[in-house]
Parts: sequence; structure tokens; C-alpha cells
Amino acid sequence: MEKNKFELDTQFYAAVECATHNNFVDAICHIKNCMKIEQKDPFYNGFYAQVLCEIGRYDLALFEMKIFLKKYPNDIGGLLVLGAAYMELEEWESAERVYRKILTIDICNGLAYNNFGCIYMKTGRYDEAKAILETGLLIDPDSDLLKRNYQEALSLIEKNEY
Repeated sequence: MEKNKFELDTQFYAAVECATHNNFVDAICHIKNCMKIEQKDPFYNGFYAQVLCEIGRYDLALFEMKIFLKKYPNDIGGLLVLGAAYMELEEWESAERVYRKILTIDICNGLAYNNFGCIYMKTGRYDEAKAILETGLLIDPDSDLLKRNYQEALSLIEKNEY
């Protein structure tokens, strides 16, 4: 038992170190080793999903993150990864559902407001984008990301008024 815990910790820390240095191939190998050692806890599926997003494998990331979220359904980090993967795959309705859920759990999540605004802009709902980004800026007025996307929403509204 103690040997497995040591091996699991070693593999996990190696995966984190590799991911931190953008060595995603090795990170994936270490994460898969963690998943073999600890098959009952989907925590490693969540970490695997994050790394899969980093290398652009959003389809696989969705699969792994859904496994993670079955056990940890209100994990904000996991939900943010899920929402981002849906956005990258242009599955706007699914992404919108995820960000709605995040805001029911954490009404002060600036990133969720930002990504919600991006979904609205991508789907041509510029006034809704402006409104939700304004709300995000009330919560996180220092966010450069929210400020930039708010300006983009204003620009899109102006372009579409002519």
C-alpha cells in the first residue's frame, strides 16, 4: 500500500513538473501511470483533460472531464475546462450550459462572465454579450480580458447598427 502511494505521488509530481514546462507528452505518460495506480478516483482524469486541452485534443478532453465531473460535479476548475473545450469545438449551447452552471455555483467568477460574453459574440448576440461582460466588469473591474472583450462587444454592436 505504501509503495503504491509513493509511486502515485512520484508520478503525479512528475506530471505536474512536465506540464508546468509544457512537456505535455511526458505529462500525459505520468498521468496515465497515475490512472493505472489509482483507478477508483477520477481526479487524474480531470488533470488529463486539462493537458489534453493544452495540446488541442478537446474531444478527448471532454470525455475525460465528464468522468471527473461525475464525482466532482461542482468543481469550478473542471467546469471551466469543460466549457473551454466546448467553446473550442464550437458547441455553443453546451458551453453556455456549463458557464450558466458555474455562475450558479460561483456568481463572482470573472472568467465565466468573460467566456459567456465570448459565446454571445460568436453567436451574434452582441447586446447580450455587452450586458454579461458589463456584469463581469462590476465583479472584476481590473480584468484586462473582460475589458478587452467588452470593447470588442461594443465595436460589434456599432458595426451591426449600420
